[in-house]
Amino acid sequence: MSPPSQLKPALLVSMPLLALVVVGLPALLTFFGAWRMKRLQGYGLAVTASILALITPPGMLVGLVFGIWALVMLARRDVQAAFQREKSPASGKGCLIACGILIGVVLLAVLTIFGLWMLLS
Repeated sequence: MSPPSQLKPALLVSMPLLALVVVGLPALLTFFGAWRMKRLQGYGLAVTASILALITPPGMLVGLVFGIWALVMLARRDVQAAFQREKSPASGKGCLIACGILIGVVLLAVLTIFGLWMLLS
């Protein structure tokens, strides 16, 4: 039994959006966290990026190696102290960016689910 003809365009639109949410955004967050780690800024983001490198699909083997290495390095006291020394006064932009990304992801997921629901009903 083939899917209804109306479902095919919906899948053409929703699958790339789902791939963007599941693969693209974690990869982007991993890249941004690694960039901040290099500059010794955002210890929490660096740890989050290291964990995401372990579990996100693109390059899981490479991500596994570098994610474990980054977590081991981030657990060292001298590295934590270096992050504290380089800590700049909080500008509040990080929270704003994180909230914007979260709202965008939720909105994208809701629109995708709502669109599929409308086509199927």
